[in-house]
Amino acid sequence: MPTSTLRLLIAIVLIIHGIGHAWGIMSAFGVTLTKLHSAYSWVLTKPLGSATTSIIAFLIFLLALIGFVAGGLSLMSWLIPHSAWQQLVIWSSIVSIVGLMLFQHAFPFVFPNVVGAIIIDIAALVCLICFKWPPGI
Repeated sequence: MPTSTLRLLIAIVLIIHGIGHAWGIMSAFGVTLTKLHSAYSWVLTKPLGSATTSIIAFLIFLLALIGFVAGGLSLMSWLIPHSAWQQLVIWSSIVSIVGLMLFQHAFPFVFPNVVGAIIIDIAALVCLICFKWPPGI
């Protein structure tokens, strides 16, 4: 597969994954699509209250959304320097995982939303940190 095709495919996945974090933002604003879809946090809601917890959920998922979209754009050298894409994706993956662990019902469905997001986050971290893959992309 040509490098440019692989780069485009990875960028598309990153951007779509980033946009998917809008589910978490929706839950922070009280928009629910299923019975369980909410910004409730098993760690934060009781000590901080639901309003503060919703603000934290909003910030976490907004940061992940912006980071992944920026990472995809950076990978393609669109608007953001190409050299930034790996760091953007690494940090966005970490933020996304933290958000998904704190707000387990922020996405409307466990599968494919939560499971898919965690798989992409972990795959990105393993590929970029452990295997230094993809090289030269």
